[in-house]
Amino acid sequence: MKKACVIIGAAPCGNPLEQRAYIESGSFVICADGGYRNAQRMGIAPDLLVGDFDSTPLPERPGVPVKTFPEEKDDTDTMLAVKTALEKGFGRITILCGTGGRLDHTIANIDALVYAAKAGVPALLADGNNEVRVLTGGSVILPRREGCKLSAFAYGGAVTGVDYIGLKYPLHDATLVPGIPLGVSNEWVWEKAQISIKSGVLLLVSSKM
Repeated sequence: MKKACVIIGAAPCGNPLEQRAYIESGSFVICADGGYRNAQRMGIAPDLLVGDFDSTPLPERPGVPVKTFPEEKDDTDTMLAVKTALEKGFGRITILCGTGGRLDHTIANIDALVYAAKAGVPALLADGNNEVRVLTGGSVILPRREGCKLSAFAYGGAVTGVDYIGLKYPLHDATLVPGIPLGVSNEWVWEKAQISIKSGVLLLVSSKM
């Protein structure tokens, strides 16, 4: 199995211990711009710094490689980190500290999940209270998260052939469309739920109640 990559963003991080729980031993850690400060709060030593460092000055002696970009660019710093992770061939990506700050950047980070998923790499955006994933085909199995609701949204167009197994409100060969939140606030009834689709991009959000 290919190594996992963790990307630490610059958004407010909440409880550092909750964030550290998502970092597997041996993960390659990339800090996106101001994510370097969040890594310090978590007591994590990054392997690479990526960004334009417009909002946060680059550390004088970071002690790790730095990949810098101009301020005027097409990608966010987090997307640059995701693209770097894909270039390095990592098999899984987790984005931490990517929510809770600017809403536009949170949406951009969801776009980054879609980008990774379409490249064939599963990605997770997590902040302790929420876990966000993207399904672009096939199926995914999600273990029960106690005290959480599971919601599904069509992202960017219709999602066809939606099937739920192990959830309170089942669907079979359904179609979800943007603008109609039919898939919001479902519940686990089994220890694991399986969600399958035939086509489209399905956004899966697990949130604490």
